[in-house]
Amino acid sequence: MASGARLREKDNGAAALLKRMAAAAQRQGVSLGVFEGEAPRKDDEVTNLDVAAFAEFGTATSEPRPWLSGWYDEEEARNRAALRKIGEAVIKGVIPSVNVGLDRFGLLGRGDIQQRIRAGIPPPNADVTVALKGSSTPLIDSGQFWSSVTHKLER
Repeated sequence: MASGARLREKDNGAAALLKRMAAAAQRQGVSLGVFEGEAPRKDDEVTNLDVAAFAEFGTATSEPRPWLSGWYDEEEARNRAALRKIGEAVIKGVIPSVNVGLDRFGLLGRGDIQQRIRAGIPPPNADVTVALKGSSTPLIDSGQFWSSVTHKLER
């Protein structure tokens, strides 16, 4: 026996909004690191990008100090959780757009990387390096490299 009741589903645009947001997120991203042409050094022979690469991968005379890949590896689970939380906040309207969410993640990552550098990344500086620069903290001398770590939104 049919009761005559009908079920009608009304979307009000939520499905379309989620579809647009997913498409927008696939075309956007955030990059962290040191970028070419930004924050030039006082001497023109070596750029901050050079210093970043020398530190990350090492040179013939220095061991690698993975300031970027080390951060990524150590914080991967935390970063995934942060991005998931940001995505949920965008969907709920707490964060106004995907770009704002990615920008917030970039700021978080930049701060984490700079903190990692300040804390000192092994191996320790050689005694001669400590004597020359007056500090035992690897990767920090004038602060130019440290301050050139940034993020940018990608499309």
